[in-house]
Amino acid sequence: MHEINDFARRRPNVAVLSDDERDLLWARVVGATPSVDPITDEPHHEAHLHGATNVAVIGRVDRSTRHGSRRGGLLAAAAAVAVLGIGATAALFGRSNSKSLTPAAAGHSAAAITPTGPLLTTRLPAISDPLILPSQPGWAMTNAFAAQMLPNDQFSRAVALVGDGPTYDAPLFAASVAKTEISESPNATTATIPTIDALFAEGQPVQVAGTTGAVFVTHVDDNSGIAGPMVSLLWKLDAGHHAVVNGVRLSPDQVVAMANQLTYDGTTLTMAAPEGFRSLPLTAAPADWRHLSYVFTQGDKRFEVVGDNGGMSSLIGTIAAEVRTTRVIDGVETAVRVDKAGGHIRISWLSGEWSFYAMADGFANVDDVAQTLGSLTLVDPASFETAGRDMGLVMAGDHRDLAERVLSGAPLSDEAIAAAADLQMAMSLDNYGFQLFSGAACAWGSQLKNAIDSDEPAFRDQTIAEIQAAIDRNIGTPFERAATQIATLLIQSGQANDAAASVNVIAPCPIWSINR
Repeated sequence: MHEINDFARRRPNVAVLSDDERDLLWARVVGATPSVDPITDEPHHEAHLHGATNVAVIGRVDRSTRHGSRRGGLLAAAAAVAVLGIGATAALFGRSNSKSLTPAAAGHSAAAITPTGPLLTTRLPAISDPLILPSQPGWAMTNAFAAQMLPNDQFSRAVALVGDGPTYDAPLFAASVAKTEISESPNATTATIPTIDALFAEGQPVQVAGTTGAVFVTHVDDNSGIAGPMVSLLWKLDAGHHAVVNGVRLSPDQVVAMANQLTYDGTTLTMAAPEGFRSLPLTAAPADWRHLSYVFTQGDKRFEVVGDNGGMSSLIGTIAAEVRTTRVIDGVETAVRVDKAGGHIRISWLSGEWSFYAMADGFANVDDVAQTLGSLTLVDPASFETAGRDMGLVMAGDHRDLAERVLSGAPLSDEAIAAAADLQMAMSLDNYGFQLFSGAACAWGSQLKNAIDSDEPAFRDQTIAEIQAAIDRNIGTPFERAATQIATLLIQSGQANDAAASVNVIAPCPIWSINR
């Protein structure tokens, strides 16, 4: 690993989050992506939807007037509900130069294997640590992000059916149980995370399952230009739950007719596959739920591969609200989507118990992307560490020295610091800094709130001084951006004597910082 100061000299210093950066972080919560990465000015169009219970949020953005129509935003939210449910906040991960603050879960995981071989054709077990590089020459790894998340039981409440024929050319039907009360940050508004009531108000009324539901219909995928239709449907199941259904290449009448065949037992929707359809094997998220994102660049080309170990459940999460086409690459069926403008290409697929998707920009065509995708190779830790040396890579293992650089001044126990230091998957130093500072900010924020609520200005000022010391300690290191962007906001809330803001800068908190 390069010396910290050497790495830091190549990183920009941003004092506070801009509106676009806040927007990027809100996109992780809403499940719809800003059109441009605020750091790199590179286009992004991905709309991957994940359930996660520990999501960090900074600032507030009204997304209703940005990045497309209100209807489109609601359909994206409905898609998250349809497949994953909203008992946990929908989150988006895996951005180049991302500032994701979702930390590794506390405690030690079962030993993960590090497989080698072609990514596309290797059947990865759920508890594995896929280290991925293109075998094509000329590619440089420019970002690595990883997280371990709490499992989301919404996967076990879902139904997914696909019609006969090539998987991603066929009609798709997905249904899930959603909790009516959305778990969200206190900063959130109905413009950022639509509630069930807001979704009902936007949809057209329809009779389904003996009650009145709401339906949304898009006839042509706006980005790809591929005809659907795409249908989202929701209705009330009981006092605390709603059913949400997404259909692709199915008419509204077909979606309603199939929805009427669903059975609800108080917790789960079930349904026998009708003639012409087969059930897809959705399973509950593994107890050790893993997520990764690696970004590679070659001249004007940008290639990002994102994966998690939710298997088919996660794959459906990437395609349930879009129209895809099937392409067989190295004998593997993949789901392809090409945007009409900008040449952005996305390809999703399964590798054993892992689901992956690639986002490609600057490529001539799908053939060009397919060649790079086919070259993705699972490598050993030494090869991966060598490839990520220039960007500053933290490999799996104990990193107490780095954790203490941030956390030693925070009101956290030795056990909490040890849990934060125990990385199970590789990531860049920059991303690790944001994970550490998110936990520290939660602990300091709680301390600030107590000081302000109890009217103890000396205790408040002492806490602010501790936070400032952490910032100063990390100036000139890879953690500088995290320090200035997270801790500075916390200091501002303390100086303003704003108790509520002091605990809402980062919400919810990492598990290891809650159990401190």
